[in-house]
Amino acid sequence: MIRAGKLDRLVIIERATVAIDGYGREASTWTTIATLRAEIVDGATADDGESRTTFRTRFASIVPTDRLIYAGEARNIVEVRELGRRRGLEITTTTKGPTP
Repeated sequence: MIRAGKLDRLVIIERATVAIDGYGREASTWTTIATLRAEIVDGATADDGESRTTFRTRFASIVPTDRLIYAGEARNIVEVRELGRRRGLEITTTTKGPTP
């Protein structure tokens, strides 16, 4: 069960779309498909600068090719797990930090 009081973060889910520009060329852009309240369940940073964070949120139609925006930072979605029967999702994301 997801408690509403724990959903204290705001995340944006974006999906890559391809459009044709005025010159007939394909242009790839990111389009917002959902703005969700979420809870941070787990977060860790590896030695190579990769940050891995798991968010828990209400159910939405999300696929691993989408990306998640949190605190102004784009994060790649690694795994999407369904909680219950369309009750919620656990979304594991990763980002590569700056290399020293």
